[in-house]
Amino acid sequence: MSKKINIISFLIFSLFIVLVVSTQSSLQHWIGQWDLDFWYIYNASLMASGIEQEWYDHPATTFLSLYSFFYKVYSLFDPSFVYKINEIMDSSDINLVLQKLYFVTRIFNSISLIFIIFFTFKICKILSLKDIYRYFFILSFILSLTFADNISILTAEAWSILFFLISFYYFLRFFIENKIIFIILSGIFFLFSFYSKLSILFIFIFIVPLIPVFFEIYSTKNDSPILQSLEKNFQKLFGGYLALLLFYLLIQIFVLSKISLLEKNAGLDVLIIFILNFSYMVFFLIFSKFNINKFKTYFSIFLLFFAGLFLGLLIFIILHFLNITTLNPWLIFHFTNPFNEMLQFVTSVNSSVSSTNLLNSMLNNLLRVFSNFHFDKFLFVGLFIIFLISIFKDLKIGANNYFLLKLILFTCLLINILILNFRFFTQYLIFHHIIYIIVLSICFGNISNKIKNTFCVILFIYCMYYPIENFNRFKGFLKTRVNYTLEHQCNKNSQFRVYAKQFTEETIKKLCN
Repeated sequence: MSKKINIISFLIFSLFIVLVVSTQSSLQHWIGQWDLDFWYIYNASLMASGIEQEWYDHPATTFLSLYSFFYKVYSLFDPSFVYKINEIMDSSDINLVLQKLYFVTRIFNSISLIFIIFFTFKICKILSLKDIYRYFFILSFILSLTFADNISILTAEAWSILFFLISFYYFLRFFIENKIIFIILSGIFFLFSFYSKLSILFIFIFIVPLIPVFFEIYSTKNDSPILQSLEKNFQKLFGGYLALLLFYLLIQIFVLSKISLLEKNAGLDVLIIFILNFSYMVFFLIFSKFNINKFKTYFSIFLLFFAGLFLGLLIFIILHFLNITTLNPWLIFHFTNPFNEMLQFVTSVNSSVSSTNLLNSMLNNLLRVFSNFHFDKFLFVGLFIIFLISIFKDLKIGANNYFLLKLILFTCLLINILILNFRFFTQYLIFHHIIYIIVLSICFGNISNKIKNTFCVILFIYCMYYPIENFNRFKGFLKTRVNYTLEHQCNKNSQFRVYAKQFTEETIKKLCN
């Protein structure tokens, strides 16, 4: 019965999402949210036409590839559907063509939110959370501002967190079922998440330390022939791992540092990546209590995960050569220099601070990190109370692995919330709300039913009241957006010339007329 209720609830929710998206997108002009909606449909059109994406800051490649593939499939059922860039420019009514393209893309994009709910529900189930509590947690997400924002525009964040959830789902399944394919799939889908939105990396940093924790919690049997083979060849693999890091260092110093984009922050990614890898190895060693055999196991799983990452990159390359999608060479740069790339979008802390004054710069950046707290404070305080109760019980009974698991994930949530102070948009909060649900689900594992029920009742009351209290903000997201108009872009400083390079002057003139 419970399974039937879950299926019916999921179908109702899916229908609700599609209806909201279809209604809003039918009333919204394709240029209403210029810096996201148009950029995505334009670049997806390029990729569907066999042309490299022009805009790759996020880099958005994963879902743009999905869009372009969907265009080709949809055109088989609707011959009037125009999606190739040349056909768009040659059409008699470019505005009408782009409007239909926008509408179709919005409908397809709604899949990301539908499956975010689906995989969040499945992960919570793996974490042994009862259905009734899962509904309360999902409700808190559906009635949040970030959900309203992400449902109303095309966003990279929704796709990125979806692929992360799929990655984390297979990550958990590997430790429970001891099947190598799952850890490789986890790496592949994380690469897909990363190539949707680079900032997911700040969550990934905290996932690697979970390898030994989950291994011990789920008592994973080390009877996989592949895993045993990796452990037997540990010295060769570890040597290869060090050689790869050295190769990366040399490439950065002698090749990539010469690129103008890296001159200002040369060596940043090398430093961070080396610190992270060193920290992981030290953590593995300490967690294993200097047991070399366990260290070999943790390291082998670590390698398998990264093998999945590289396999994900290989999939993009293969699809490129099969002419299914088009791979921009700059994606390799994103893969090797993610922190430098993200730093471009961080606004200056204080323009009066000299770039040479390192100490002042560091202090100002530190102050900025702790300057604001964008996540819902009521929800966070509630989680913090549950977190304290849960870890106190873990410490009381000596459940150190569970204590460490909760501490790592709670720290992950907190750090990601604080990092948001460098650049904030409401749609970014989708990352934090999903991690919030995961942390809460894990903490519920050893909490009494009385506390859980009380928390959920309070959560329900707050979630129902929140949209009423913030009605105008919700309305601002969900109503037809008019941030930009076509007239706004039809001037001598038109952004078409910058962000739609395939559009000729004749095309712009025809569109604007």
